[in-house]
Amino acid sequence: MGVVYRAEDIQLGRTVALKFLAPELVRDPIAKVRFLNEARAASALDHPNVCTILEAGETEEGLLFLVMPCYAGESLERRIARGPLALEQALDVAVQIAQGLAKAHQHGIVHRDVKPANLFLTEAGVKILDFGIAKLTREAGPTRLGASLGTPSYMAPEQTRGEEIDARADVWSLGVVLYEMLAGRRPFAGGSDAAVVHAVLHEAPEPLSRLRPEVPRELERIVSRLLAKDPGQRYADAGEVLADLRQDLLASPPGSGALRGPRVADRRWGVLVGSLVLALAAAAFVLGVLAWRRGRGVPAPQAASFTQLTDLPGKETFPNLSPDGKYFLYAKSESGNFDIFSQRVAGGNHVNLTADSPADDTQPAYSPNGEQIAFRSERDGGGVFLMGATGESVRRLTDFGFNPSWSPDGREIAVATEGAFDPGARYNPQSQIFRVDVTTQARRPLGVADGVQPAWSPHGWRIAYWGLAQPGARRAIWTVARDGGAPVRVVDDLFYNWSPAWSPDGGFLYFASNRGGSMNIWRVAIDERSGEVLGDSPQPVTTSSVWSALPSLSRDGRLLFATNENRSFVEEVPFDPERGQAAGPPALVFQGARSIYSCDISPDGGWLALWSAAPQEDLLLVRRDGKEVRQLTNDPARDRGPRWSPDGSRILFYSNRSGKYEAWTIRPDGSGRTQVTRLPGQVLNPFWSPDGRRIGLTYGPRGASILDFPGLPASLRALPAVEGGQILSAMSWSRDGRFLAGELLQKDEAPVPGVVLWSLAENTYRRLTRTGGDPDFCQDGRRIIFTDSDEIRIVDVGSGKVATLLSPPPHSRYLRARVGPEDRTLCTVRGTDEGDVWILSLADSALP
Repeated sequence: MGVVYRAEDIQLGRTVALKFLAPELVRDPIAKVRFLNEARAASALDHPNVCTILEAGETEEGLLFLVMPCYAGESLERRIARGPLALEQALDVAVQIAQGLAKAHQHGIVHRDVKPANLFLTEAGVKILDFGIAKLTREAGPTRLGASLGTPSYMAPEQTRGEEIDARADVWSLGVVLYEMLAGRRPFAGGSDAAVVHAVLHEAPEPLSRLRPEVPRELERIVSRLLAKDPGQRYADAGEVLADLRQDLLASPPGSGALRGPRVADRRWGVLVGSLVLALAAAAFVLGVLAWRRGRGVPAPQAASFTQLTDLPGKETFPNLSPDGKYFLYAKSESGNFDIFSQRVAGGNHVNLTADSPADDTQPAYSPNGEQIAFRSERDGGGVFLMGATGESVRRLTDFGFNPSWSPDGREIAVATEGAFDPGARYNPQSQIFRVDVTTQARRPLGVADGVQPAWSPHGWRIAYWGLAQPGARRAIWTVARDGGAPVRVVDDLFYNWSPAWSPDGGFLYFASNRGGSMNIWRVAIDERSGEVLGDSPQPVTTSSVWSALPSLSRDGRLLFATNENRSFVEEVPFDPERGQAAGPPALVFQGARSIYSCDISPDGGWLALWSAAPQEDLLLVRRDGKEVRQLTNDPARDRGPRWSPDGSRILFYSNRSGKYEAWTIRPDGSGRTQVTRLPGQVLNPFWSPDGRRIGLTYGPRGASILDFPGLPASLRALPAVEGGQILSAMSWSRDGRFLAGELLQKDEAPVPGVVLWSLAENTYRRLTRTGGDPDFCQDGRRIIFTDSDEIRIVDVGSGKVATLLSPPPHSRYLRARVGPEDRTLCTVRGTDEGDVWILSLADSALP
């Protein structure tokens, strides 16, 4: 299909793989456009097991090319040529392939040519190559069977017949690859393409157990389902395959003949067991170690089953399972505000328990006896409220607090002073946890340095929570004794670890983490009384969703969790500066699997700088016509808030790559990354002055400040505090340099709704609005656009009159808006929310 060169990217100084496609594949102009669209879609996957497409384009001679990382390693085809893989290695490779394909299938992308030659083994893991090219070869017209449709040995029956295909074709190919890794030969063979196709359509492969008796029965069952000739009998997509591989193989009961799961070793005694135990005797050994370690039997993970409980438009979140496992609660917005709903696990209509409240009601929690519900409400100034299990007898418990958690005896509730909705967004790194007496309302602080989302252990000995291990950086999980004292660290690494929940016997702490490349559920063995972590490392409790969190467990060991499928749309909106109105509907510029938080238009209007927040926080450049995407940063550092310099030569942003958030710049070609500030405190939201000689920023506890560029510390000037000791967080500079627009911040750094105008000459401020935030000056300085209640609005600086520019479609919201050159264009970021509640049966979490 082409030729690949090792090449040097002279702009970024890195070695890449440069692939030119065969000219006959793309002679048709429509085929070229189709290929570039496919490459653009694949480039947005952003998954550790998918080969990243760094750039796609066309030379002056009309040749299409792809730029990809140059990996060190070998193809799976070359590895299999040396013989079958060990069972553990074959399973590991299959799981990684399924992970990458699951990411693609979730976004409607089918590979079409999964085979060992397109699977590359590197030190960092398996990389899936050549997304989108198989479709191009198919649509270029048949030359021979293998070239036009793929490789016959790996093609699904419906694919060989030339029928329409979907994700199940990739599932088949994965089955062929897994069979070949285990057997050392392909399941369907023949002396010609026609003979291979006949075998694919009409013959059954030789059973794996006959070729390799040590292959577990459960693994053979999975391969058989992967290779079902009827697509309806196969897994629906790679996500289902992944769930089966991880749950059935890594969590099968003793005596099943399946692979055993990862061990939990004791660091105190230096016990070290293999990562996968392949025989029943080894499984018995692990169980013996666990029993010796904890003084009681702890079974290895048991088989799990997943059931989707909600499938409503929009997002259902903050799920909570009743103690008997028969009912569950969740929060959802159906009529303009969040309400709490109740529903039977076995099925039935959902019931709105807070329909009479116009305020947001969220974060419900059943009492231990299932008769009461504690929840967070914004009614009457906000706080924690109690009501009966069917919504009756609502009463206030506190005038503060979030994420209530009941003590096992039902006498107290633990709350945090700050809510936790997104581990990437924390306003107050000093959130406190209080115990509140349900009867007397007496409150007692636990004295933790920073804690949110408290979770009381089942025997009442400890309270788990998460907080900022380093402000602006790591999210760690801790436990503390119910009466306070020194916290004990549970998980503290470079990942987002949050939303802890205890197993009903207190032997495990479940939590959400993005350590596996996506936000998912994990668990760690723990001693409930002391808080000591007993295992080597967290174990995955993997779901097939790209985002799963907020676990809740019942007494019988079932685990409830929420999924969230966010999509981001970067759009361009024509703007009429004279009338201050949108002059046309939004036009899509960029859409992908990434979560985009902000955008900024270059001074020449040709490029958009984007802040991508998932799977990691990086900076991107996208042409306004959407035809080119350029990744400026690509590493674990959190790079945020790109803003173009007035002359377009640099992009200003803030990042924690120095250990804490500071201002940095980078050139549009990705070179010249430079740290701008070196201040003692955190630097957030930097932006340029109109002449490019100064930058505005939010600096630690001092708020809005101005600094000479390039960041001379002696020039730092902080704006004075305003009413009630509040400080200003500045966001935008008027084009004449006379004013700053921003938001007020509380002393705890939480934003106060409303847009504020600050006069630099007079050192005074004026509240323009009482709602909304994230303002941006129009070029003429007479108007400011801002986001408010998921809409984009505009305020007249002189009169204070507010008008709505854009309202989002249902179940979506506007996150950011920026004004382009000449006030003729708005760049907007719109996000959609779709989330459901699922339940997972975990037999090993039941009480002994």
